[in-house]
Amino acid sequence: MRRTARAQAAERVAVGVGLTSSSMVTVGQVSAISRNSGSISMTSDPVRVEPDEKMTRAALDRGADEVATILSRALLRQFDNRH
Repeated sequence: MRRTARAQAAERVAVGVGLTSSSMVTVGQVSAISRNSGSISMTSDPVRVEPDEKMTRAALDRGADEVATILSRALLRQFDNRH
């Protein structure tokens, strides 16, 4: 079945992000990490930010940077709340 361009533009998507394992994640300033050593989290629990709203593909294309910023900040907050 072929979809028209209008139907494709109206498709809605919801974006979420996650880490299946956070065992090698470190949060902090890069300048504070030693070149020879560093601390890492020893948990392997997944960290997720579930999608909370749908948008058209066109809107995601125009606002991809903003969506990425919001989701990455939310993912870091989730990670911080677990540690």
